[in-house]
Parts: sequence; C-alpha cells; structure tokens
Amino acid sequence: MDSNWDQAVIPNAQPFPAALFIGDSVTTGWQAIEKPTQRWTSLLCQALGWREINLGIDGLGFFARRGPALPDGTRAPAVANTELLKAAVRLQSQVIFVSLGLNDAAFLPSHAAQVRKAIWADLEFLRSHSHASVVVCPYFPTLNGSRFNAVNTMIAQACSQLDLIFTDCLTDAIATRPETARLAIDSMHTATLGNALMSQTMLDFLAKLAHSRPAPE
Repeated sequence: MDSNWDQAVIPNAQPFPAALFIGDSVTTGWQAIEKPTQRWTSLLCQALGWREINLGIDGLGFFARRGPALPDGTRAPAVANTELLKAAVRLQSQVIFVSLGLNDAAFLPSHAAQVRKAIWADLEFLRSHSHASVVVCPYFPTLNGSRFNAVNTMIAQACSQLDLIFTDCLTDAIATRPETARLAIDSMHTATLGNALMSQTMLDFLAKLAHSRPAPE
C-alpha cells in the first residue's frame, strides 16, 4: 500500500472561537434559502472566522415548543424548560446568540404573562450558568404589529434588568429595507438577500460593541 506520510498535513492546534445560536426557523434557514451556508448565522461565522454551533429549531420560542411532545408531532409551550439551554452551556462557546420571540407572538395576549416569565427564565438561566458572552437579538419582520412589538419590548426589558446585551439589528436589517427579495413569499422568513443583510448588520453591531467597550488593563 502506497503511503504518503511525508506529505501529510499536520493539524493546526489553533482553537477557533465558537459562536452558538439558539433560534427558530429564521436561524435554521427554513425553506427560504438554497443551502445552509446562506444562513445569517453561517455568513456571520464565516466572516469572523468562528465555528458555528447552530441550535435552531423550527417553531421554537422562549415559550413556544418548549414543552413535552404532543400526539400531532409538535411540542407544547412551556415556561422554564432548560433542556436546550443546558446543552448550550455544555458546548462551551465563547458567544451565545439568542434569537427567539417570533413564535411567541402568537400566544399574545392570552398567554402574555407566561411568555414574559419564559423570557425571563431563559435569559436568567444563561446569565447565571454560562461563561459565554450572551447577545440577545430577536428577529421580527416588522415591529408595527402590536404583538411583535409587545414581545420585543418584553425581551428588551428583561435584558436591561439582567444586564445582557440586546439589539434590534436583525429586525432593523429587514424592517427598514425596501427590497422585496429580502423576504420569502410568506413575508415572514428571510430569503438569501435577507440573510445577507442580517449578517452584515450583525457584523456592524458587533464592531460597534467592541469599539465601545473599554480595553482590558
């Protein structure tokens, strides 16, 4: 057997930073893009040289689909279910992006109190149990709707009280742009262009965040 050990490539031991994403169908890419590498999460990590850990689940929210499995194959809503969060913490990434909230809007106004509790429970858990930097970045195609705006406000308030990083940049990347091609035909999920816009907007936000923080002494 011919072996070319002298031409073997020695692995580089340099550890690449890891970014973990907890999100819904906008984080998974759903059916609005052609391949996973077109997701905003993947584009962001490629631009920054990070490893991507994508824990997106279609239909997920702080409250939505967080409970036990139902006979129809979906999951019940639940408050303070930490199974996914515990997995996220165990993976020991340097950054955790939390992009949830879109699917929780459907539970308003009847379950507003539960949604608020679920938001607090998730974010407080990550703040208390993870050593990673947590960036909370919900996505809504618009904030003109009262339910979208209400959930976004709940998330922003919880981040303020817990001293977590919050940004509307993903929403702004889509809601403030005129290009129709940024969204899929359902006017909810982001298409290829929309994902590119979201990635670039997040890159800009992270650059401003790094510039605004004092350098370590």
